Amino acid sequence: MSYCTQLLNAIEAGYPQAGDQLQPLIYEELRNLAAAKMAREHSGQTLQPTAGGCSRSEVKRGKSWWSTRRRGL
Repeated sequence: MSYCTQLLNAIEAGYPQAGDQLQPLIYEELRNLAAAKMAREHSGQTLQPTAGGCSRSEVKRGKSWWSTRRRGL
């Protein structure tokens, strides 16, 4: 079982702090996907790989990352 799957199982079992451990893994994977996509774009493209996402501080808003995601905020 992968570490991500273990964290998801922990979240489902009622350990919301596991979401805070999962968030950096997801964020890094999304950054890697965005960078790969940008590498295939034409030269002169001005959009940065992270321009479409929220910063971690915007997402957290003083709450655990996972709890804000589950409520769709």
